[in-house]
Amino acid sequence: MERTGTRDISKEALLARMDDAWASFSGPALGLGARGLRERTPTGWTYAQMLAHVRAWHELTAWRLRAFRETGDVGLPGGDA
Repeated sequence: MERTGTRDISKEALLARMDDAWASFSGPALGLGARGLRERTPTGWTYAQMLAHVRAWHELTAWRLRAFRETGDVGLPGGDA
């Protein structure tokens, strides 16, 4: 897949790419089921732990993007960037 810098892509195109990536990720994640969530990844995490990690980063990223849009600040919650 060819990478395009975010400066060279429209907001609509970027959102479409995010939606496509989410669809590719969420389908298999939702298909794991309770038993699959308890299985371990090759790195030793359970799939439930890995998905919790993804969720935490997703929430932090959304928080940072909202703060950046509103204030121009790129820092972390309660700390420096």
